[in-house]
Amino acid sequence: MPAVMILADEDFASRERDMLARLEVGLVSEGLRVLHAVPETLPELLDGRVFSQALGYAPRGPLPPLSRRAKDLARCAMDAAPGDGIAVVHVFGSDAWRLGFETAGLLGAAVVLEVFTTRQADALTASQLDGLSDRVLVCVPGVGLERRCLRKLDSRHLRLVRWGVHTDTARRAQRLAGGDRPAVLLAGTGEDASAWAHALESLSRVRLDGDLPPLIFADADAAHRAHLRQGVERLALAEHVSFVPLVEARREPVLAVDALLLPDSLHQHRSLVLDAHAHGLLVAAASDPVIDELGPEYGVTQLDPGDPERWTEELSRVFEDQRLADERRSKGFEQVRALHMANACAASVRSVYEFMLSAKSG
Repeated sequence: MPAVMILADEDFASRERDMLARLEVGLVSEGLRVLHAVPETLPELLDGRVFSQALGYAPRGPLPPLSRRAKDLARCAMDAAPGDGIAVVHVFGSDAWRLGFETAGLLGAAVVLEVFTTRQADALTASQLDGLSDRVLVCVPGVGLERRCLRKLDSRHLRLVRWGVHTDTARRAQRLAGGDRPAVLLAGTGEDASAWAHALESLSRVRLDGDLPPLIFADADAAHRAHLRQGVERLALAEHVSFVPLVEARREPVLAVDALLLPDSLHQHRSLVLDAHAHGLLVAAASDPVIDELGPEYGVTQLDPGDPERWTEELSRVFEDQRLADERRSKGFEQVRALHMANACAASVRSVYEFMLSAKSG
């Protein structure tokens, strides 16, 4: 089989670098040659990894224009795989869609669009795909988003491929990472400032055995967008809150907390949630019926966006009741083990690529 290209936009390439690495390792294990197109604005990703070959590309215009950027990327790809050619360009992130289509056209490759937000799903139109039915396919990582896409797309353009992670079978035995109080990671988009303010205020009122609130680790970028520092000062929480840069890009240290709290998922899949389940963390989130792994089937503590006053009650209950906490952690862990293993994800993606090639040749 010819080589495949993974093309990610700046946001996805940075935030989901671990997931992309897992996928690429899995695809190589499945016998594929993988090229990884990396934005030149993220030079730390242009490394000499052994499982894929990194190609730098210019992610933005107007200079150089899109056509020039696509030609440069296509030439680099052909130089990297001169004998095999490129069979598929798999695009992650809507900021790379146009470049992906243009580059694939120059390479004579099929296109797989990874759609992981409702904004992306709603941006798709059947007219975009009908003329390219044998060359374009949309992959979604969850059933809720699959249903959303089916409002606009024919099922022949769509495949459900759940993202994969590795489970941590040696989950820690200690009850609270903070000793006498829980440690909580605040993450998400930061676009809903009021939801972040509600989350911070709710956590400030949570008390277990002592008089101290939880230790709070907040995604620095999202907290900046949500103006969270103002709330930290107002609630006198400065000594209890740490702002952590690149939380999702370098997530291993922050997965040592007790719980992940997402005030605003905004109908977006993030592999951080799957990693939290896989590491045995509690997960709490504003209810989101579109994102499977934020549902009660995964043991997620559901926070009603319309009733933030109850958030303290819900969070306190799950921290205080060890039996309830263990039950919810186990639900998430078992769902990941059943549906989201990294090797199964890679095998499913390979089958998508093979389908695209057979459709093209047929």
